[in-house]
Amino acid sequence: ANKENETTPEKRTPGNKPGSNSRGQTPDESGRRQGHEANSSVSDMANSVTSDMLMLSPGSEEDEHEGPVCEKLGRIQFSVGYSFQDSTLTVKILKGQDLPAKDFSGTSDPFVKIYLLPDKKHKLETKVKRKNLNPHWNETFLFEGFPYEKVVQRTLYLQVLDYDRFSRNDPIGEVSIPLNKLDLANMQTFWKELKPCSDGSGSRGDLLVSLCYNPTANTIT
Repeated sequence: ANKENETTPEKRTPGNKPGSNSRGQTPDESGRRQGHEANSSVSDMANSVTSDMLMLSPGSEEDEHEGPVCEKLGRIQFSVGYSFQDSTLTVKILKGQDLPAKDFSGTSDPFVKIYLLPDKKHKLETKVKRKNLNPHWNETFLFEGFPYEKVVQRTLYLQVLDYDRFSRNDPIGEVSIPLNKLDLANMQTFWKELKPCSDGSGSRGDLLVSLCYNPTANTIT
Protein backbone atom coordinates (compact mmCIF):
# COMPACT_ATOMS: atom_id res chain seq x y z
CA ALA A 1 0.00 0.00 0.00
CA ASN A 2 1.05 3.57 -0.62
CA LYS A 3 2.48 4.94 2.67
CA GLU A 4 1.67 8.51 1.58
CA ASN A 5 -2.06 7.72 1.91
CA GLU A 6 -1.73 6.34 5.42
CA THR A 7 -3.23 8.45 8.19
CA THR A 8 -1.30 8.85 11.39
CA PRO A 9 -3.55 8.40 14.43
CA GLU A 10 -4.06 11.57 16.52
CA LYS A 11 -2.18 11.51 19.77
CA ARG A 12 -4.32 12.51 22.72
CA THR A 13 -2.78 13.81 25.86
CA PRO A 14 -4.63 13.70 29.16
CA GLY A 15 -7.44 16.19 29.16
CA ASN A 16 -7.53 16.48 25.33
CA LYS A 17 -11.03 15.31 24.49
CA PRO A 18 -12.50 15.17 21.03
CA GLY A 19 -13.79 18.55 19.95
CA SER A 20 -11.56 20.42 22.38
CA ASN A 21 -8.64 22.70 21.53
CA SER A 22 -6.18 20.91 19.28
CA ARG A 23 -3.37 21.98 21.66
CA GLY A 24 -3.37 19.59 24.53
CA GLN A 25 -2.11 20.40 28.06
CA THR A 26 0.72 18.52 29.57
CA PRO A 27 0.42 17.43 33.21
CA ASP A 28 2.81 20.22 34.22
CA GLU A 29 0.75 22.85 32.42
CA SER A 30 -2.46 21.52 33.91
CA GLY A 31 -0.94 21.58 37.40
CA ARG A 32 0.33 25.11 37.00
CA ARG A 33 -3.11 26.24 35.79
CA GLN A 34 -4.88 24.58 38.69
CA GLY A 35 -2.33 26.07 41.10
CA HIS A 36 -2.82 29.53 39.60
CA GLU A 37 -6.60 29.21 39.90
CA ALA A 38 -6.23 28.09 43.51
CA ASN A 39 -3.93 31.02 44.31
CA SER A 40 -6.33 33.45 42.62
CA SER A 41 -9.21 32.00 44.60
CA VAL A 42 -7.30 32.34 47.89
CA SER A 43 -6.20 35.87 46.97
CA ASP A 44 -9.76 36.90 46.10
CA MET A 45 -11.02 35.41 49.34
CA ALA A 46 -8.35 37.27 51.36
CA ASN A 47 -9.18 40.54 49.65
CA SER A 48 -12.87 39.98 50.31
CA VAL A 49 -12.25 39.24 53.99
CA THR A 50 -9.98 42.28 54.30
CA SER A 51 -12.60 44.52 52.69
CA ASP A 52 -15.30 43.15 54.98
CA MET A 53 -13.09 43.70 58.01
CA LEU A 54 -12.45 47.31 56.98
CA MET A 55 -16.15 47.90 56.43
CA LEU A 56 -17.11 46.32 59.72
CA SER A 57 -14.27 47.64 61.85
CA PRO A 58 -15.66 49.67 64.77
CA GLY A 59 -15.49 53.41 64.20
CA SER A 60 -14.05 53.18 60.68
CA GLU A 61 -16.68 55.61 59.41
CA GLU A 62 -16.63 57.78 62.50
CA ASP A 63 -12.87 58.27 62.27
CA GLU A 64 -13.35 60.18 59.03
CA HIS A 65 -15.40 62.78 60.86
CA GLU A 66 -13.39 62.93 64.04
CA GLY A 67 -11.09 65.86 64.66
CA PRO A 68 -10.32 68.57 67.14
CA VAL A 69 -13.53 70.01 68.51
CA CYS A 70 -13.44 73.79 68.18
CA GLU A 71 -14.64 75.67 71.22
CA LYS A 72 -17.37 78.19 70.47
CA LEU A 73 -15.95 81.61 71.27
CA GLY A 74 -18.83 83.74 70.07
CA ARG A 75 -18.63 86.48 67.46
CA ILE A 76 -18.14 90.21 67.12
CA GLN A 77 -19.75 92.89 64.96
CA PHE A 78 -17.73 95.86 63.72
CA SER A 79 -17.52 98.39 60.88
CA VAL A 80 -14.55 99.69 58.87
CA GLY A 81 -14.25 102.60 56.44
CA TYR A 82 -11.76 105.17 55.15
CA SER A 83 -12.16 108.88 54.41
CA PHE A 84 -9.89 109.96 51.55
CA GLN A 85 -10.72 113.59 52.26
CA ASP A 86 -9.50 113.43 55.87
CA SER A 87 -6.99 110.56 55.47
CA THR A 88 -8.73 108.87 58.37
CA LEU A 89 -9.48 105.21 58.99
CA THR A 90 -12.63 104.64 61.05
CA VAL A 91 -13.22 101.47 63.06
CA LYS A 92 -16.48 100.98 64.93
CA ILE A 93 -16.77 98.22 67.52
CA LEU A 94 -20.49 97.49 67.73
CA LYS A 95 -21.26 94.40 69.78
CA GLY A 96 -20.39 90.84 70.76
CA GLN A 97 -22.59 87.78 70.87
CA ASP A 98 -22.50 84.43 72.70
CA LEU A 99 -19.14 85.06 74.35
CA PRO A 100 -17.89 82.29 76.67
CA ALA A 101 -17.91 82.73 80.44
CA LYS A 102 -14.42 83.25 81.84
CA ASP A 103 -15.26 84.06 85.47
CA PHE A 104 -16.27 81.71 88.26
CA SER A 105 -19.59 83.55 88.42
CA GLY A 106 -20.48 82.15 84.98
CA THR A 107 -20.06 85.41 83.10
CA SER A 108 -17.35 87.69 81.63
CA ASP A 109 -16.26 91.33 81.63
CA PRO A 110 -15.36 91.72 77.94
CA PHE A 111 -13.53 94.53 76.18
CA VAL A 112 -11.78 94.84 72.81
CA LYS A 113 -8.25 95.85 71.85
CA ILE A 114 -7.75 97.28 68.35
CA TYR A 115 -4.44 97.00 66.49
CA LEU A 116 -3.23 97.76 62.98
CA LEU A 117 -0.66 95.04 62.42
CA PRO A 118 2.27 94.71 62.16
CA ASP A 119 2.31 97.54 64.72
CA LYS A 120 1.45 96.10 68.14
CA LYS A 121 2.92 98.94 70.19
CA HIS A 122 -0.02 101.24 69.58
CA LYS A 123 -3.51 100.07 70.39
CA LEU A 124 -6.96 101.39 71.22
CA GLU A 125 -9.41 99.83 73.66
CA THR A 126 -13.15 99.79 74.24
CA LYS A 127 -14.74 100.13 77.64
CA VAL A 128 -15.28 97.04 79.78
CA LYS A 129 -18.82 95.67 79.83
CA ARG A 130 -19.35 94.11 83.24
CA LYS A 131 -20.94 90.68 83.55
CA ASN A 132 -22.10 90.51 79.97
CA LEU A 133 -21.83 87.73 77.40
CA ASN A 134 -23.65 89.77 74.73
CA PRO A 135 -22.06 93.21 75.13
CA HIS A 136 -22.97 96.34 73.16
CA TRP A 137 -20.00 98.68 72.89
CA ASN A 138 -21.03 100.99 70.03
CA GLU A 139 -17.70 102.84 70.15
CA THR A 140 -15.94 104.62 67.28
CA PHE A 141 -12.16 104.84 66.85
CA LEU A 142 -10.34 107.12 64.42
CA PHE A 143 -6.85 106.61 62.99
CA GLU A 144 -6.25 110.14 61.71
CA GLY A 145 -3.58 111.36 59.29
CA PHE A 146 -3.17 107.86 57.91
CA PRO A 147 -2.32 107.81 54.16
CA TYR A 148 -4.30 105.27 52.19
CA GLU A 149 -1.11 103.77 50.74
CA LYS A 150 -0.08 102.78 54.26
CA VAL A 151 -3.55 101.74 55.37
CA VAL A 152 -3.76 98.99 52.75
CA GLN A 153 -0.49 97.56 54.07
CA ARG A 154 -2.00 96.97 57.49
CA THR A 155 -4.17 94.23 58.98
CA LEU A 156 -7.00 95.11 61.31
CA TYR A 157 -6.63 92.93 64.40
CA LEU A 158 -9.31 92.79 67.09
CA GLN A 159 -8.68 90.93 70.33
CA VAL A 160 -11.53 90.32 72.76
CA LEU A 161 -10.50 89.83 76.38
CA ASP A 162 -12.12 89.28 79.75
CA TYR A 163 -11.06 92.00 82.18
CA ASP A 164 -9.61 90.77 85.47
CA ARG A 165 -8.91 93.29 88.18
CA PHE A 166 -6.45 91.21 90.20
CA SER A 167 -4.62 89.23 87.52
CA ARG A 168 -3.85 89.24 83.82
CA ASN A 169 -6.79 89.58 81.46
CA ASP A 170 -8.12 86.36 79.98
CA PRO A 171 -8.13 86.23 76.16
CA ILE A 172 -11.46 85.23 74.65
CA GLY A 173 -10.77 85.31 70.92
CA GLU A 174 -9.52 87.29 67.95
CA VAL A 175 -10.39 88.47 64.45
CA SER A 176 -7.99 89.73 61.77
CA ILE A 177 -8.71 91.18 58.32
CA PRO A 178 -6.12 92.47 55.80
CA LEU A 179 -7.33 95.95 54.88
CA ASN A 180 -6.24 95.60 51.26
CA LYS A 181 -9.07 93.09 50.80
CA LEU A 182 -11.78 95.58 51.77
CA ASP A 183 -13.54 98.34 49.86
CA LEU A 184 -12.65 101.02 52.36
CA ALA A 185 -14.30 103.81 50.37
CA ASN A 186 -17.61 102.67 51.87
CA MET A 187 -18.22 101.87 55.51
CA GLN A 188 -18.75 98.11 55.74
CA THR A 189 -20.18 96.15 58.66
CA PHE A 190 -19.12 92.58 59.46
CA TRP A 191 -20.07 89.73 61.76
CA LYS A 192 -17.00 87.57 62.39
CA GLU A 193 -16.59 84.41 64.43
CA LEU A 194 -13.89 84.69 67.07
CA LYS A 195 -10.91 82.37 66.75
CA PRO A 196 -8.49 81.25 69.49
CA CYS A 197 -5.78 83.84 70.11
CA SER A 198 -2.61 82.98 68.18
CA ASP A 199 -0.19 85.34 69.93
CA GLY A 200 0.56 83.00 72.82
CA SER A 201 -1.71 84.86 75.21
CA GLY A 202 -3.83 81.80 75.91
CA SER A 203 -4.65 80.77 79.42
CA ARG A 204 -1.81 79.11 81.36
CA GLY A 205 -3.97 78.12 84.29
CA ASP A 206 -4.69 79.77 87.63
CA LEU A 207 -2.86 79.74 90.93
CA LEU A 208 -4.82 80.36 94.14
CA VAL A 209 -2.81 81.89 96.98
CA SER A 210 -4.11 82.49 100.51
CA LEU A 211 -2.47 84.82 103.07
CA CYS A 212 -3.41 85.00 106.74
CA TYR A 213 -1.94 87.37 109.31
CA ASN A 214 -1.92 86.39 113.00
CA PRO A 215 -1.51 89.61 115.04
CA THR A 216 -0.98 87.71 118.30
CA ALA A 217 1.99 85.77 116.98
CA ASN A 218 2.90 88.50 114.48
CA THR A 219 3.16 85.91 111.71
CA ILE A 220 1.89 85.51 108.17
CA THR A 221 0.83 82.08 106.97
